Amino acid sequence: QNQKQMTNKRDLITKFRKMREAKTEFEVLLRMRGISDRKFGMICDIKGSTIVKYLQDPTLLRVKHLKILENFLALSVSEIVELIYLDIDEEEDERD
Repeated sequence: QNQKQMTNKRDLITKFRKMREAKTEFEVLLRMRGISDRKFGMICDIKGSTIVKYLQDPTLLRVKHLKILENFLALSVSEIVELIYLDIDEEEDERD
C-alpha cells in the first residue's frame, strides 16, 4: 500500500514537472491528459522529429491529426485550434 502511494506521488510529481516544462498551451493540454510524446506519436501515427516539430509548433499539425485528436481528447477541432492560437496571441501581446 505504502509503496503504491510512493509510486503515485512520484508519477504526479513527474506529470507536474512535464507540465511546467511544456512550451505551448497545446503541450500543457496533452500533459494534463496524461499524454506523453510517445503516446502523442502513437495517437497521430507520427514518429521522431515530427513529434518534436508538432509539439514545438502545433500550428503545423495537419487537419487529419486534428480530427484524430478531436476524437481522442473529446474536444472539437475548433477548440483545439483555439488553444493552439492562444499561444500566438500571447506572443504578439508580449511583443507589443
